[in-house]
This record gives sequence, structure tokens and C-alpha cells, in this order.
Amino acid sequence: MENVSLQTAEQICRDCRDIGERLEQPALVRLAKQAEAELQRASGLRVAFITGNLAGAAAALMEAFGIRALPEGMGVYQAVRSAKIVYTGGTEERSEGAEQLEQEGEPAQLSFTRRGELPESVEAELIFSREDFSEFDWKKELAQVDYAFLVVSALQMLSAPERELVEHVIMKYFGLARFSIVLSDTGMVNSPEAYEELQSRLNWYLNSIGGGKAYELETETLRPFITEELLRDGEELKMLAVAMTAKLCCEDTEEAVRGMKEEASADLAKLEESIAELGKREAQMKNRAELAAGDLRGEILGTIHYRASEAVRKLFAQLQENICATVERSEDVQQTKENIPRFMEMSLGQLGTELEKNINADAVRLEERLEERMHKDAGEFFQDIPWIPDAVSLEAAGAAIRTTVTLEEGATQTKVRKLSKALLIGTVPVLIFGSLPLAVGTLVGSQLVKKMSRNKIEAENREALRQAVQELCTGQEQEFQKALKQKLQETAESGGQRIRDAYREFVGAVMDELIREKERILQAREKEALIDRILSEELPRIKALLPAEQ
Repeated sequence: MENVSLQTAEQICRDCRDIGERLEQPALVRLAKQAEAELQRASGLRVAFITGNLAGAAAALMEAFGIRALPEGMGVYQAVRSAKIVYTGGTEERSEGAEQLEQEGEPAQLSFTRRGELPESVEAELIFSREDFSEFDWKKELAQVDYAFLVVSALQMLSAPERELVEHVIMKYFGLARFSIVLSDTGMVNSPEAYEELQSRLNWYLNSIGGGKAYELETETLRPFITEELLRDGEELKMLAVAMTAKLCCEDTEEAVRGMKEEASADLAKLEESIAELGKREAQMKNRAELAAGDLRGEILGTIHYRASEAVRKLFAQLQENICATVERSEDVQQTKENIPRFMEMSLGQLGTELEKNINADAVRLEERLEERMHKDAGEFFQDIPWIPDAVSLEAAGAAIRTTVTLEEGATQTKVRKLSKALLIGTVPVLIFGSLPLAVGTLVGSQLVKKMSRNKIEAENREALRQAVQELCTGQEQEFQKALKQKLQETAESGGQRIRDAYREFVGAVMDELIREKERILQAREKEALIDRILSEELPRIKALLPAEQ
């Protein structure tokens, strides 16, 4: 892409913002304002190292700038969280918030200060993905970068996620003129022939995508490239970034306006018919929710409770038999009596492990049944409905879930399944069934069990001790069975409520989205003349200001 002046890029973004304001599209206005802010970014050069291979990126930062990626004492394998870390030069080493890297969660945003050879005019950043690079908003992240390196391992060069990042993110939102691949671990390639093959594959790949450079660590080429060439060409890199920002702002605007044009031509009568019909089916879904909750309760308090109860009965029977046999054989009755509480506590721990294993197996089976049932109910909810929403947003379990499904010819059932998976199912099975082993684990580790297993046995001879053991095992089994049933009842009640909530939120989210869709159509129709003028006159004029694609 050729350069465009900063003034021209600013004008493009202002024009796009003006379009968003006249069409009353807040999201489009925000995007244009964000692009304008990106154009005003500070003049320093920012270099990003993107990687799924933290060890390789750490080596690249050390080779390029003589700085540590992580705090002293923290190994690369301790970092279990995706993160964006910005490094700036300073007189002291600071790594505030580094402990977040050792905790699971959303990508961390950190700033570290490093002593080293990081020039004042350069900021370095590390974008580290523990997944498949999908957890970052790349359009936003790359807008703040002047040059990007993808650090890959020679032992697993260009995995599928890495290729997807290059071909669908870097090439689309950034451009190959500001991108290179950094190859780490070449010293671990086991033969000259394998190394030559590696080089050949890398060169072929770069040629196939139409550009890009490659650097190997430990060849003393990366540092000179950054500190000499990139600093020398810093202004040119920034102008390439300016051109890309203006281009993306224009593309976003055109996409949004064309979307409104499609909405303006939508069949409003069909949408209103769907809203009315789905409204009538709301009570039907409420009944289905009660049936699903009742089915769950029946399974938990029926099959699952029966199997768990049988396991408890058998263990206590075996426990009683083993202790009585030990008493019979024992030469020191008093010592045996003192050992019984500890033995019972160990046995109850084994019972907890066995119950958790069995309940997990039952939970998997029940989860599959419940998920299939909920999918089926969702399908019948939409049966013969002429308008199924393409996008539905839902706030559930503290997190926003969004799914966008494109309806292909004859793909209605697939669409319904995806909608129900995202909205109706969500995390419901995990919340319900994940709590079953927890309930049992809580029971086994409770004060009740500790008290039961440490009951003092009052007996002075072998026969009295056998009788005491029988009474103790019988009494403890009864208490344990009662507590187990109570825990399962609590799980059934909470699980049933989660199912009711899922059905209710599903219907509410679908109806809300259809109503919003109606509002969007009406708004688009009111502005259809303006939309046509923007598409036919204004956007072509704005696009003409952009540099021609090479």
C-alpha cells in the first residue's frame, strides 16, 4: 500500500465519523473516533513481538534490546495466561502486576520498565497467546504498532493458528511491509539437511503470501535490523500505519452502511409475524422448562441417588465386615479399638473418591440428554417461524455471549442448534453437573464425617467391641445417607432453577433481538435516501482519497 498524508487520513476518518453521526450509528462513530485517536499516536517507534512461544519471544527481546521478558526468577513455563506487555526503558527494573501471568484469566495488560539497551525512541511490546491468538482484538492491538514480528519455533514452524494469524490478520489489518517472522530454536534442528528444508519451506511460504522477511535468532541480524533500519525508516513506517488506519476506517464505514441498506429492504411484515407468533409460544417454553427441570430432578434423586446410596451401603457393609474380622484376629483389642477411627476416616475418603467417579459418569450421560432436549425444544420454538434472528446477544453468568450465524439455503436447523447452543445451553450443564462431585466432596470433607469417624468406642472386650462396631457402622451409614440425600436435593433444586433461567433468558434474548431488528429496519427505511446517497456519492469520493492497492 502506498502512503497517504496524515492530513488526508484525518479527513477520511472525520468524513466517516460524520456519516456515522448522520445515520445515528453510535458504534460507527466510536470506530471513527478510535481511528482518529490512532492517527495522533506519539511519534516513538513501537515494535511488537507476537508469539505463542514465550521462550522464543523472550530470547528475541534479549537479543534485540538486552531486556528480560519476565521478572527475574519467573520462568517462561510459569506464565499460564495470555498477555500484552509493554516495555519501556528506565533506570530501575519494574514489573508491576507480573503475578497475573501465573493466574488463569482474560489476557493481562501489563507495563514493565527495563534497564537495558532499549532506545528512548522505541517501545517494545510482547503479545503472548496461550491459546490460538483469538483472545485478542487484533485490529485494535495492531493499530498501536509500527512493526510486528511473529516469533515461531523452528521445531514447529508456522502452526495452523500462526498461519491464520498471518493470512487473516496481519495481511488484512497491518500489511506485510511492516512484518517479519523471527525463527527461534534453529540450534535444535538436528541436521544440515533438516535446516535446509526448514529454510526452503519458510522462503516458499513468504513467497506464497507475497512478501515479508525472516530473521533467525543467534545470527546477529535481528538487532541491527531494528536499531538501524527500523529507526531509519521510522517515519515511513508511520505513514504506512496512517494509510492502513484510514483504509480500515473507510472499510468499516462502508460495511456498516451496506448493512443498513440490506436492513432497509428487509421484509418487515414477515418479521412482525414472527414476533407475534414467538410471543404466543413463550408460555409453551415455560412449560418445557418445568418439564426439563423435573426430568433433571428425577434423574438426580432417582438414578444418581440410588447408585450413590448403594455405593454407600456396600462400603459400610464391607467396612463393618473388615473391622469385625480385624477385631476377631487381633491379639491387642485395646490397640485395635484405638485404630478404628483412623481406619474409618481413610475408608470414608475412599468412598468420596468412588462416589465422585460414579457421579461423574452419570453426569456425562445426563448432560448429553439435557443438551439434546434443550436443542429439541429450541427447534420446536422456531418451527415454521419465517424469521430467525441472525445475531442474538445475551448477558448470562456474568459474561456476554454473542453468536452470529449466517443462514445458508436449507440450513435452518443448523442455525437453530447454534443459537440454542450459545443461548439456551450456555454453561448450564457445567454449572449443574460440575456441582455434583463437589457436593459429594463437600460432604466427605465435612465436620459431620470427621465427627462420625472419630466417635469414641466404649468397649472393654472382643465381643463388646464387635457389637460397638456394628452399631457405629449402622448409625454412621444412616447419617451419611441422610446427608447425601440432602446434598443431592440441593443440587437438584439449584440445577432446576438454572434450567428455568436458561429457557427464560433464551426466549427473552430472542424476542429482544427481533424487536431491535425491527427498530433497525424502521430506522434504515427512514434514512434510505441518505444511505443511497452515501453509497453512490460520498463513499466513492472518500475511497478515492486512499492510496491505490499495489
